[in-house]
Amino acid sequence: MTRLISERAIAFAANHVPVKDALTSRQREVLQLVAEGCTAKEIANQLSLSVKTAVFHKMAMMDKLSLRTRAELTRYAIENNIVPARWRRPARVEMNTEASRAIAATVAS
Repeated sequence: MTRLISERAIAFAANHVPVKDALTSRQREVLQLVAEGCTAKEIANQLSLSVKTAVFHKMAMMDKLSLRTRAELTRYAIENNIVPARWRRPARVEMNTEASRAIAATVAS
């Protein structure tokens, strides 16, 4: 762990405020959509905001929480149960009938 990362982690832990106290309800909505991978334009469309307002909310959260990237926002959302950690669930792979037959034919030969 680099010195910069460890210093930021310590500073964040010292200033950590519970999410319900730190963010407004609109910021929590925006955070959930950011964590789900939505772009600013998609967030704006879903919440009936302008793109600039969606970006403003994202930047305000990042400033308030001392975070610098979308990845850090996503991690914060997962750790504070704003969005479920989908990567923890096993992924389901679905195949169409043709792909299934092709694999079965390859295995059989």
